[in-house]
Formats: sequence, C-alpha cells, structure tokens
Amino acid sequence: MLDTRSVERFTGTIRPETIPTREPRLTDLVLRVLEGIGCYDECIQEAEQDGDFEVVDLLRELRRQDILRARMAVRLLSRSPGAA
Repeated sequence: MLDTRSVERFTGTIRPETIPTREPRLTDLVLRVLEGIGCYDECIQEAEQDGDFEVVDLLRELRRQDILRARMAVRLLSRSPGAA
C-alpha cells in the first residue's frame, strides 16, 4: 500500500489525490512510480544497517530519478488538453 507520508516527504505536493485523471494510463503510471518511491525507504534503511553505503547511494539516486519522473508526468497531466 502507498505510504503517502513517506512519498510527500520526497515529492512535495505530488499525492495521489492531486493527480489529474484526464489521461488514465499516465495517471496509473504516476501512481505506480509513487508506490515505488515509498518502497525505497525500507531498502535504504536495510542497506544502511548492513553498512552497504554504495547501495544506499544507488537507491537514493534511483528514488530521486523516480521523483523527477513523477513530477514531470504530473506537469504533463496538469497542462490543458491540446497544449504542446
């Protein structure tokens, strides 16, 4: 299940209830990315406990990239239909 508190901490205003729904496939993709972002915290914490800081860095970078993709998709969904 999507932990919106964790996602909000990293994405700011991107929350499932704020995503426009005029493009169902893109909306579904954004929601999946947001769910994935929420999963990174547990993996990062586990890698930190194991002392594997190379993996920690990798997971943080992957999370950052997912956040950027989610923000870009939300911007695309938010623009008016037919806008280029």
